[in-house]
Amino acid sequence: MKNYSILGIDIGISTCESNTGVIYNSKITNVEPLSKADTLQIDKKTYWLGEGNYDTTYRKVDKENYINFLFGTLALSTDTINNYIVLGLPLSQYKEDKASLINMVLANKEKTIRINDVEKQISIEDVEIFPEGVVTLPDDYEGICIDIGGRTTDCALVVNERGRRRILNPISVPSGTINLYKDFINRINNKLSLDLVMNDAERIMNTGLILDGRKTNIDFALEVYKQFVDNLISQLQVEYSLRTNRISLTGGGATLLYSQIKDRLGEGVTIQDNPIFANANAYYELGCSIWQ
Repeated sequence: MKNYSILGIDIGISTCESNTGVIYNSKITNVEPLSKADTLQIDKKTYWLGEGNYDTTYRKVDKENYINFLFGTLALSTDTINNYIVLGLPLSQYKEDKASLINMVLANKEKTIRINDVEKQISIEDVEIFPEGVVTLPDDYEGICIDIGGRTTDCALVVNERGRRRILNPISVPSGTINLYKDFINRINNKLSLDLVMNDAERIMNTGLILDGRKTNIDFALEVYKQFVDNLISQLQVEYSLRTNRISLTGGGATLLYSQIKDRLGEGVTIQDNPIFANANAYYELGCSIWQ
């Protein structure tokens, strides 16, 4: 029996996931919420995961709660003390911040924490970092990868030359699902004189808006989908030949925007299986290839 675990962990702007199926919103608070939430005690402080506000800091290595999210996700994912982990960075941050992220994680490699009142010792034996999005593609895939995250949409053209994968012309569009939710809620508030907050966005998108006991037409606000896709495609057209390349969508926003993008760009657009967990699952497979 192994005395260690290999884990793929995706600390995203919108959600945190692991390859074991753990997922929660990338929110954390030190104020006990009314609703039930996972409780993390770390470094003599108590936090509740999945509650509070999003940390929308653009660079992952600058996120104030990155280590708290990491150990919270680890504790929810495994009972082993010794762990080998794979994490990711957006393509636009990968080269510049890879070493800094490794150093930050290894500087916090051993902690005794409590998760939901269960004490756990966690040791990070080693860590690897890979670029988000493109690692989710099959080895023989050639085309454009679009990873729609919380604050960024990272894109790249992937080709195979002499048996080696090359990533060409990576770009990062500074807009993602959190921007979409914010614009959606702002449009409703401005039109209907309401004071909804961004946390209401996903619920209203999925189930509609009940106002004064009646379901209210929000088609005017759903136009933000079209505008988001129009803006994304406009930027992609400058960088890539969209008509002559396959396009693979992944990330937390892929399901949300797949239909709109496919309607615009045609049958060459596909969505990856389980796109929310695609990065975490790919990290796990890479980890197995390194440490098993």
